[in-house]
Amino acid sequence: MFALRPALLSAPIAYRQVADQLGVPVGTRVPMTEVAQAVLTVRRGKGMVIEGAGPDGRSAGSVFLSPELTPAQARSLRTRRAPVNEFPDGSTRISASWLIRNAGFALGSRVVDGIRISSQQYTLVAEGDATAGGFADAIGVVLRRTLERTGVRLTPEIDFLGEWQTPAYDVP
Repeated sequence: MFALRPALLSAPIAYRQVADQLGVPVGTRVPMTEVAQAVLTVRRGKGMVIEGAGPDGRSAGSVFLSPELTPAQARSLRTRRAPVNEFPDGSTRISASWLIRNAGFALGSRVVDGIRISSQQYTLVAEGDATAGGFADAIGVVLRRTLERTGVRLTPEIDFLGEWQTPAYDVP
């Protein structure tokens, strides 16, 4: 069940980029209208707000989760100056964007026909006559190259439906 409570202040701000946009420390509660504007500003800066017809306006949104690392992976990546983060739940994670960039993908680069990396962040966007199959293929390319070059397996965040319930992007 999903329920909302009327409130003038937000829940404590947990997302660092939103807190930075607001100019407040993480954990601060601020007026809801200010939070809404800050979230839109952060998302707009990543090409993640559907408005107009900009080149990154056909984003699939967040495509990969930030993966949990083993202690050995975390040690290895820290030697490469990777942004390895410890979370309150005890997990150690790294940004999927960092992994994708360090796997050799550049902003704006083509992954497969009709699908490229956004020019603003490391997510996938559609061009021309992109298809669900094209997205599945692009996810597979990113997964395989990232695993080969960083040793870390990304987890797709996208849920495919219908004929795409089991995309062909599984990697060992």
